[in-house]
Amino acid sequence: MWSSNERGRYPRKIQKLFAPRLPFQYKKPIDYPPEQRRTTPITPVSSWKSEIDKYKAEHPPVAPKEQIQISKKKLHEESQRRQFTAWEDTESFEQNEFLKDPYKTVFVARLPYSMTELDLPAMFNRFGAIESIRVIRNSKNGQSRGYGFIVFEREQDAKNCIRELAPTGLPVDNSVRARKILVDMERGRLVRSWKPRRLGGGLGGRHYTLVTAPPSRHASAAASGRRMNLSTNPYQQNQQSPAFGRFHKRPAPDRSAPPAKRHAPTPNYGSAYGGSSAIPPASDRTPQSIRDKYAKYQRTSDRQSRDSADSNRSIRSIRRGE
Repeated sequence: MWSSNERGRYPRKIQKLFAPRLPFQYKKPIDYPPEQRRTTPITPVSSWKSEIDKYKAEHPPVAPKEQIQISKKKLHEESQRRQFTAWEDTESFEQNEFLKDPYKTVFVARLPYSMTELDLPAMFNRFGAIESIRVIRNSKNGQSRGYGFIVFEREQDAKNCIRELAPTGLPVDNSVRARKILVDMERGRLVRSWKPRRLGGGLGGRHYTLVTAPPSRHASAAASGRRMNLSTNPYQQNQQSPAFGRFHKRPAPDRSAPPAKRHAPTPNYGSAYGGSSAIPPASDRTPQSIRDKYAKYQRTSDRQSRDSADSNRSIRSIRRGE
């Protein structure tokens, strides 16, 4: 800085401008001193193993969508296999005390879930005396499954019931929504190798295939022509198939016979196109010369030159055959 002699050269106001500033205020450092600096020591995770196992037990891993589909498919196949084994077990069928004579049993489906065994006799008493009625229910909550079995005392009464109600169904008056009860035979014990729809079988009964009776969305399988060869179908016995008409589908072709030969249709051009309405027989046709037969294979240039040469000929030379 300035010396004592230099300070006296300037006035006091100027000297204040060049006076030294106060030193910085001391603050305690926030960081560790260099000799004490070090990283955090790494501890083992063995003490957290119990917590990890506890978390896995409370939060199981979520399987991907493909794995869920595969597991559902396996469960479905296992259920199908178990149900099919139970269906093929004849001993369990014999031990069932609810099974009666199958020829006297009538199967009813599409029942209102509020309908019980007490409501069905009033609807089926007109066909004959009823021995027993059973509506199938859920074994867990006791709710109706919508179908049941009616056993008549006489076999002919069951046949008459199926023959009358199978094509049209039985309307229900006391239901909230208009519907009809489907009536059919007990195919589980009457039709050989028959399986229910839950096991890949069944016949549906909603006019999806050919029928012999007038089409009805309430007709059961007993009213259709899908099992014409069954001697156990009461509806098809002593019944003639109606003639082919407006409301009946054309019968399916016989696939065992060889295919019939089809001939191409004969062209028939009218007079508007410059042709005759009918092709004359072979005996009335005029003979065709060799020249006309092979005229279509002649080149265009030769044909034009011949036409030009013919145009230069006179009528006299043409008559003479020159």
